[in-house]
Amino acid sequence: MAREDTDPTEGFVLAASGEGHAVLAQRAARTLREAMPECVIDLFTDQNVDKDVFDGVFALERSWFRPKMESLRRSRFERTIYLDNDVIVLSDLSEIFQVLTRFDMTGVQMIRTNWKLGRVPSASDVPPCFPQINGGVLGIASSARTRSLVDEWERRLIKTGAKNDQPILRDLLWTGDVRFHVLPPQYNMMSHKLLANWDSSFAAPRVLHLGAKLKADDPGDVASAYDLDTLIGRTMAEHIRDLRAADPNVGGNPKHSVPPLSSAIPIS
Repeated sequence: MAREDTDPTEGFVLAASGEGHAVLAQRAARTLREAMPECVIDLFTDQNVDKDVFDGVFALERSWFRPKMESLRRSRFERTIYLDNDVIVLSDLSEIFQVLTRFDMTGVQMIRTNWKLGRVPSASDVPPCFPQINGGVLGIASSARTRSLVDEWERRLIKTGAKNDQPILRDLLWTGDVRFHVLPPQYNMMSHKLLANWDSSFAAPRVLHLGAKLKADDPGDVASAYDLDTLIGRTMAEHIRDLRAADPNVGGNPKHSVPPLSSAIPIS
């Protein structure tokens, strides 16, 4: 969707409470802009942020640790992709908008299901094979169903005082009628170290989620996009670039063979 469109139907939203998160949001948006120069990006924040890299900057109605739901609820787009501020978009994500023409919502499953957060008990007796969805990359199509889900998601988070929103979303998806599509892991890689064991038979990562590397108390240069080499090291960054060079869906050549970085866990 071109930036000059006055009434875009597709776009990205980010949300930031506090100065540090606002800096991270701007850096994440600059990185997204490198991958998708013409995309539409809005920010919801309690900080004074120039539009600059954004197409719209909107004041938050509620300043708290989880403004995500407000950004989804107030999004002006028919099809919205929400991004956390600690994600690095490496590729055009337009195909997620295409998914949202057939499904209400989409995201990537949590992989660390035996971690403390992954073991949070369900309020609705949800089976383990229906894990939490990581909230760092979410696609949502505007409808009465999705608005109801987002409203209830936010209401329960406020009422319970929970410190994480993912268990609540899991329950709502299990008990509700929202048509949800599970994206493959490359659209929200939550452990970049796993990529050391990927060879060119695996799809290249589209989005890296580097929460452990990007913190609001040390957000870096607001005028700079995220630098992959600095954040994860040159060796891993080069491996990711090699994987992308072998993936035809991001412009690579499938004849380009890339071995795994690590031989500790053979891939057969």
